[in-house]
Amino acid sequence: MVILQVAVGLGTRFRIAIVFPSYIAAVVLAPVCMSIAKELSARSETLPVLPTVIATIGLSSVLSGVFLLVLSRLKQSRAIRFVPYPIIGGFLASAGWLLTKSGIAIMSDLPVRLDTLDSLMQFDVLLRVAPGVAFALTLIYLQSRTRHFLLLPILSIAGIAIAHAVVVATSVTLPEARESSWFMASYSAERGDLGPFFFASDIQWDVVSSHLLSLAPIAFITAIVVVMHSTALEVLLEDEADLDSELRAVGWGNVVIGMLGGVVGIESSGNTELAKQAGASNWRSSVFAAATLGLFLIFGHKLVPMLPTLVVGGLSLSIGIRFLKEWLYDARKRLAPLDYWTIVVILITVAAMSFLSGMILGFLITSVLFVVRYSRLEVVKHSLSGAEKRSNVERPASEFELLKRYGSRIRVLELQGYIFFGTAHTVYEEVKRSQDTEKHGALDYLILDMRSVAGMDSSATTAFGKLKKVLEQKEGMLLFASLDAQIEQLLRQSHVIDADNQVFDDMDRGIEWCEERVLHEWDLNRDRQSSIEDQLACFLSPEQCEVFFDYLVRTEAVAGTELAKQGEDSDTMFFLAEGQVSVIGELVGGGTVRYRTFTQGTIIGELGLYTSRPRSASLRADESSLVFELRRVDFDRLRHNAPRVALALHEYVVTVLAKRMRRLDFEIRELLR
Repeated sequence: MVILQVAVGLGTRFRIAIVFPSYIAAVVLAPVCMSIAKELSARSETLPVLPTVIATIGLSSVLSGVFLLVLSRLKQSRAIRFVPYPIIGGFLASAGWLLTKSGIAIMSDLPVRLDTLDSLMQFDVLLRVAPGVAFALTLIYLQSRTRHFLLLPILSIAGIAIAHAVVVATSVTLPEARESSWFMASYSAERGDLGPFFFASDIQWDVVSSHLLSLAPIAFITAIVVVMHSTALEVLLEDEADLDSELRAVGWGNVVIGMLGGVVGIESSGNTELAKQAGASNWRSSVFAAATLGLFLIFGHKLVPMLPTLVVGGLSLSIGIRFLKEWLYDARKRLAPLDYWTIVVILITVAAMSFLSGMILGFLITSVLFVVRYSRLEVVKHSLSGAEKRSNVERPASEFELLKRYGSRIRVLELQGYIFFGTAHTVYEEVKRSQDTEKHGALDYLILDMRSVAGMDSSATTAFGKLKKVLEQKEGMLLFASLDAQIEQLLRQSHVIDADNQVFDDMDRGIEWCEERVLHEWDLNRDRQSSIEDQLACFLSPEQCEVFFDYLVRTEAVAGTELAKQGEDSDTMFFLAEGQVSVIGELVGGGTVRYRTFTQGTIIGELGLYTSRPRSASLRADESSLVFELRRVDFDRLRHNAPRVALALHEYVVTVLAKRMRRLDFEIRELLR
């Protein structure tokens, strides 16, 4: 821990963070080490156990450190935040159970199992456990009333003093008290000549390797706990954590202490809070904590036997009870029932089998719950027909009427979320349902707008391939818009997209392409060369047309010509007689976006003529176009010289704007439906 404390103090943003041996690693290692001891004892009574046990502990630290370093190197620290919450809760509840067992075992000197239940209920055993239980409950109660940093040390010192006073009062010697498990057992200060554990000749590597699978959860859990504590430290210290640097510092520290046979260490948010309350504010605090740990490493063999089991076991019991209370009692009120019972199942599995079994089962349960819950989400954000959802192309009234009648042969599905086989199948069902309700024959064009899709796995291509075949059987087409590059590659590799499929940059372009095909199919005599007189005849008599025509300016524009520039004063309204003009907006970060496109027989810029505000977008000819301009000065002359014609123009503009607003209102209502 000395090495890890220095690494954390000098290598992270949290200079005052205090490290501590990972209790979760300890509870996972405990049964592994016991199993190793039994296995070695069965081989030979003279076979040394300690080297192999230390090697296993050190190896778990090295593996955890390497795993943290790999996560840091790959910049995957954020991925740990996506571990399902019930798994975290399940393992913390399991840690609480194991800590509770450990506390009882320390005080009773008996393992907590079903076969030892009768022994644990003996009066002398209960007598040893009762003071520790009282100590734990007192600590829990007082900590619920106050968070003062001196509470724990004062209560611990009081417990130690009372235990020693009882020993003196009863004339019992300390060795006798240790023999009766009232005090912690003594141990030798001799460390042996192990050196780095992998050079020890007495290590039974075959036994260590046989338990590697049991060590795997430690690395994963350590990464989760490091991120959890870092998140808590962000709140505690009011600073933002660099998770990659946290993983790097803790990783290197664990690699080094693992080489020396040390147990996994992590940052402790609780101890760091105590350090902050004690006045810690910079890296010197970490150095002081490291020095304190070093002194305890040297003189600990003299101090540990002086500790009563009621304090050591009571501390472990208090932490375990708090964890169990938080995740078995309090969690019922804040978690969904399925999440809560997932925690319970993980706890039971860990208690009955092992941490690894609980982890595997937890991931299986949460994976199934994720699939079930996600499949309930609506992957189809909006489902609109071509009669309900129009492109941003302003067309003559006759063409709008045609699209209103036959636009249902176009269907637009706006998809969202993550698409896999289950959610992709709902798209297939939606299309079949829409086909059954169409009034004007089969569906000719289906556009899947993927703009809001976060991702897609390969299983979804099967459902899309099936959808494509169903459409092709009825001479329909499957089209895609706003495709991500990776999703497009996946669809092409699975032949869902081929030469016959159209892929559009956005949904609007796709709808426009479909509208053009519908219009050409149902109006074979579309005349793109209607005259300006035909356009003016919509609101003027022949005599008024002659008058009005004198106030217009004829302009021929080749493709790419800007008829008006964004930001310029609005003093002109355009009558588009031939060709096509788009409204183009310039984005702040560079680039452009098409707001709307106008075809022959429409008017453009009428709002600017009336409001005189700077143009919010540019007007650009998409192809060779013929426009007639009504400029403000001519408009003012028209109102003065021919008020009846000006009034007819006003009525026409109002009618056009009303129709546009009505279409927008209709689309909005369909989207909100």
